[in-house]
Amino acid sequence: MANSELKSTFLKSLLFGCALALLVLLFYSRTLILAGMTGLGLGCLASPFLNFLRKKAKIPRALGALILIFLLVLVFSGMFYAAGSLMADQIQNLQEQLPSLLSRAENSWRNLTHNYPLLQERLNDLSFGESAKAGVSRLIHGLGSGINALTGFVLAFFIALYTAIHAEEYFKGWLNLFSKKHQGRVQDLSLKSAKVLRAWFSAQLIDMALVGIITAFGLWLIGATYWALFGLMTALLAVIPYFGVLITLIFATFVTGAEQPDLVLWVLLVFFITQQIEGNLILPIIMKERVKLAEAPLLFFIVLMSFWFGIPGIIVAPGMFAIGKTLYQELTYNS
Repeated sequence: MANSELKSTFLKSLLFGCALALLVLLFYSRTLILAGMTGLGLGCLASPFLNFLRKKAKIPRALGALILIFLLVLVFSGMFYAAGSLMADQIQNLQEQLPSLLSRAENSWRNLTHNYPLLQERLNDLSFGESAKAGVSRLIHGLGSGINALTGFVLAFFIALYTAIHAEEYFKGWLNLFSKKHQGRVQDLSLKSAKVLRAWFSAQLIDMALVGIITAFGLWLIGATYWALFGLMTALLAVIPYFGVLITLIFATFVTGAEQPDLVLWVLLVFFITQQIEGNLILPIIMKERVKLAEAPLLFFIVLMSFWFGIPGIIVAPGMFAIGKTLYQELTYNS
């Protein structure tokens, strides 16, 4: 009896040690893991286009991948060139005005706190210029993390490339990891996960474009100086759910408050209206017959991914959440 209890205790301790070692390994390999998952996701997104080229134009998948890369480079280069041409004056003007904007913001903040002596005393030592310099210093100091992120992106790109080119072979290899009894179920779950991921990605692109256009148009109507820049920022950062728009709003409010203080409330109103249009019109339409993600669990998952993987984790969190939701529903209700 004693030997049995000792053996059970040993096995439990061994299991706990293995689980702990696995968690440590996952933590230190998180960049590699995220790169792998991102690469698989991108390969899944690209695969239908390569299938289309192969079936309709008899183009091999490898050549199709090169065509896809060329088209993406061409499209994004054209988009950023057009946006850069449109905003060149705004960006240059903002760079030139930044020191004075910081000074005005600092003075405005001090005037605002003039009636609160205790708060003013604590803010007397606050310098927006020094804070900005400190932020730049921290940014430079964090280049090491940026290099790691770039390395992960390159790895994800090559994983995506090979996944897209050899999708059928990899998919068969994935199914062969399971017994024949379960291969049909695994195949069905995998195909549904891929479908959900593509649906979410297409909806995300449409949402980003529309939100950026609406924001830029609204800011242009009220006469905001940097309407195009803020519109582009809104579109690009919309890929980061919740937090992306908040970052743009803070930046737009700061710049407008320093240069056009009478428009601050109008800027806030534009962003508020944009969010209402997105939440009550754009998302319900584009998400119809697509994946619908519950906000509270998604927000929790995003925060969790941010702690684990940083900003890249925030970006991929919605897609992973959509897949996880699909798998949960399929395994729970259709098992």
